[in-house]
Amino acid sequence: GVDYDMIAPLILILLTLASCAQDEAPEPPPEKESEPEMTPGRRLRIALRDAPEKVVPLFEARSYSYGEGATMPYRLLQPSNYDSQKDYPLVVCLAGSNARGNDNVNQVVGAWASHILVRPENREKYPCFILVPQCPSGSNWGYSVPDSVRARWQDGSSKPIPPGAASTVFGLIDELRSEFSIDDDRIYVTGHAMGGYGT
Repeated sequence: GVDYDMIAPLILILLTLASCAQDEAPEPPPEKESEPEMTPGRRLRIALRDAPEKVVPLFEARSYSYGEGATMPYRLLQPSNYDSQKDYPLVVCLAGSNARGNDNVNQVVGAWASHILVRPENREKYPCFILVPQCPSGSNWGYSVPDSVRARWQDGSSKPIPPGAASTVFGLIDELRSEFSIDDDRIYVTGHAMGGYGT
């Protein structure tokens, strides 16, 4: 037979050992706060947040004079190791309507493409001039107006067609072409929102 007097102490010893083993088991490491996934949208939000401190200072602040005392502020980034004996592309980045004004900062913050183009690896791989003009307050990069609306404006029954700043940008591009070695066959325009309309 089974010696029940021996089984009871053995079960007690096994239970005690099991409880000691639980006490001595290492605690699981604390859960690390997981980093949010680095999606393209999150990268863009971080870049836009950091733009005034990190991106804007890379660009030279300049101003283009046109008309009767009118000026358009703009920022320009030259290619790394610019060589005037070579021709370089020009990328014009048009910002949306929130960047209008004359502070010569907001247009860089609002021109998303410029944030990508200024990355060191992109500047090395794609040397180019980056132009970020600032649309004046109350203006736009140019609108496409339906013929029916255009006819009403032209006959005086409605407000005149709003002035666009696109022609000013063309003048600015011409001025930069005379100052720097810019390849006439490689002038590109990009933009979003109002800047997309201008593009």
